[in-house]
Formats: sequence, C-alpha cells, structure tokens
Amino acid sequence: MRNWHIYQRKKKSYIIREISKKAKVRVPADLGDKRLTLNWEEIREMDNNGVSFGAHGVNHAILTNLPFDKAKDEIITSKKEIEEKIGKKVTAFSYPNGNYNQHIIEFLENNGFSCAVGVQGKLVSLQASIFELPRLIAFENFNTFKLMLSGLLSDLIEIKAKLKAKR
Repeated sequence: MRNWHIYQRKKKSYIIREISKKAKVRVPADLGDKRLTLNWEEIREMDNNGVSFGAHGVNHAILTNLPFDKAKDEIITSKKEIEEKIGKKVTAFSYPNGNYNQHIIEFLENNGFSCAVGVQGKLVSLQASIFELPRLIAFENFNTFKLMLSGLLSDLIEIKAKLKAKR
C-alpha cells in the first residue's frame, strides 16, 4: 500500500510539472505534496460569505458511462453530503466532464435540483434549458478566453470554418 501512495504522489508531481510547462507558469516544487482541494471548514466559510456550492457526483465519474442506478447514487450521495456539511439545500448540479443525457436531466428535475451546468464553452442564452446551461471554460491562452467572454469566439470559429470550406 505504501508503494501505491508513493506512486500516486510522483504521478501527481509529474502532472503538475507538465501542466505548469504548458501554461508557462512557475509552480512551487513542493506543490505535489500539498492539499489542493478545499476542506469542509473552508467550504463553510466560503458558503457563509456568498459562494454557492452545488453537487458534482461523489467520484467525478462520467455519469453517462455508469449504469443508471449508479449514476443516481453518485448524484444523490453528493447532494446529501454537501447539504449535511453546509446545512443548506443544494439545488445546482455540474455534470462531471460535461457529460449528461435525458435520463440524468429528468432525474435531477425530480430530485430537488433547479439547474445544471455542462461545459459547452459558450455564453448562456435565453434559449438555454435550465438543466443544460453552458459554462465557460478557461483556456490556456488568455486571449482566447477573453474572446469567449466577449461572445466573439463562436463567431470567429464559424467564420474560420466557412473560409476553410471555400478553399
């Protein structure tokens, strides 16, 4: 078991180094040994200061790859645990990896959720379904992210595709 933990720590350090190289940022050498997630005390503090928390599944499993009963358990267990820890109702859901289907949407609608977000990488429009809300993703390139925030990125991608098709 000890070797497995050493392997995981080395793997984590390697991944952090690779991401930092690609992002062209300096990361402290000991970051691989540090906790990178919030604890419940920090979550409660943030919640008490206006930050909302929603469910996301217990194990970050891709829900559409699971048997439906297992997917439902991932959703409900996550919701209940967060509600118990912060003492408030959890009504928002974030699809792990952005993957969902109609069965999962209907389950959320019938089990106390009021909305859910994916990772479609676009701005919310009036036509968006409340259980299929798009969410912006941060790009490695900050200029691309700014274009996305401005709403121009999808237009530029469409123009590029049309120009490419004319060649």
